Formats: sequence, structure tokens, C-alpha cells
Amino acid sequence: MLLPHFKSAKAQRIKRCKLVLTDSRLQNSTFQKLLQDFNSLTERLMDLTNKEVTLDRTYKLSDLDTRLSKLCKQSEFSQILLPFEKYMQPTLPLNSDSNSSAGSHLPASHSTANWFPYQQIYISGFQESVLILRSAAKPKKLTIRCSDGKDYDVLVKPKDDLRRDARLMEFNGLVKRYLHQDAPARQRRLHIRTYAVLPFNEECGLVEWLPNLASYRSICMNLYAQRRLVMSTRQLQSLAVPLHESMERKREVFTKQLVPAHPPVFQDCL
Repeated sequence: MLLPHFKSAKAQRIKRCKLVLTDSRLQNSTFQKLLQDFNSLTERLMDLTNKEVTLDRTYKLSDLDTRLSKLCKQSEFSQILLPFEKYMQPTLPLNSDSNSSAGSHLPASHSTANWFPYQQIYISGFQESVLILRSAAKPKKLTIRCSDGKDYDVLVKPKDDLRRDARLMEFNGLVKRYLHQDAPARQRRLHIRTYAVLPFNEECGLVEWLPNLASYRSICMNLYAQRRLVMSTRQLQSLAVPLHESMERKREVFTKQLVPAHPPVFQDCL
């Protein structure tokens, strides 16, 4: 929560964040060591995130940043929690009244004595393979090795303010909570699959990687390809309307040429 402020480009935010961290209750050696290691890990991840790379290829982590892997291998390195939603977000009761119908649907692990029902998993290192995704921002897919012996994927994304994405996930979490409170919604298994978004500052951050996930664009492009409706880059460029043209001309090209060439297809994937 404090990370976007601690690494902010705004001096006032940094000052207020440091003021919170100077509280006397936080001045024990264990917490200070954790804070120092967390800050070091964040700086290494920020450097890796903003590293200039070639699009759509795989790198070795050691070629991009030699210090990141070495940092986690230090014998005294603090236990830093894997930044995934289910480990960071408390699992709250759905209703304050334990006798209510909504509360009766809660499993035992959701009792007030256990806000974090999942076993805590800590970062122990990183895999060497770093995949650069095909996107203008060139985000990087990393694989984190964890204390449970398993690997977990994350996405580090430069040139983007992920604070808005984080707030959207908070809103989606509320919607998901209300869906679970509603009996008809539960019967239909309506839910929103949310994920962790961890902004480093105003310009970059880390996103939990969801397996078996396809983007809306990739789904539609595959469906268009199956129907042989894909327009080439040259065709799209030929339809581009200069900025100085009137709005009527732009609207005409969009409604009479682009829209007919891209009919609705998303319903076919459901």
C-alpha cells in the first residue's frame, strides 16, 4: 500500500510515507531489515522493468540484471511475501451477522479468527527466462521461485500508471463480494476473477499473472482469422483519414468501411 508513495516522483508523498515509517512502534530491527530488503528488491525490479529490450523475444535474467537473483540468495534476506491477491488480501466475512443466510455459507476457514486462510508463500529467487511480450510498452514476464518449491509468473510493466488498475481491482473485489452475497448470483456462479496489481510508482509496476487467460483482442483476432476477415496493415493504413479531415469524413470511413469489415464475433467464443 505504501510502495507507490515511497517510490513516488512527488516529494510530498515520499515525505509523508517516511513520516509513517518513523513511528516508534516500527523501530525494531526485524521490521527495519524487512523494510530495507523490500526496498532493495523493489529497486531491482524497477530497474529490470524499465530496461530497454527488443520486442517479442526471450532473455536471460542474468543478462538484464545480475543483482536481482543474487539479492534473494543472500542467507539473511528477509521473507518477502509472494505478491498475489489471495496472500495479501484478507478474507472477510460476507455479513457481520453470523446468523444471517449469507454468513451461513462461509466455510470454517473464513471465520474471524483466520483472515488469511492460505499458507504464506515467500520469494526465494527468480527463474532465468524473461519473456518480452508483444506490446508497445514491452512488458516482461518473470517467473518467481517460492518457498513452497513451486514457480509463479508475474508481469512487470513499464510506461504505465498501474495505480488506476489497482483501484479497478479494488472495485471489482467489491462487486465480487456482493455477487457472492446474492443467492441467485451464487447459484449461477457469477463472479469476477481478480488479481493483484502492485504499482512501484506512477510509471511502472507488477501484475499477478493469471494462467489460462486470453485477451479480448487475441480472441477476436483468432475468430476473424478463422473467417478470413483480418485486414492487413497496408489495408488499414490505406483507410487512415488525415487529422485535418472533417469529422463527417472520419465517421463515414468508420461506419461504412471499418465496421462492416469487423462484424461482431465475440459471442462465438462463449
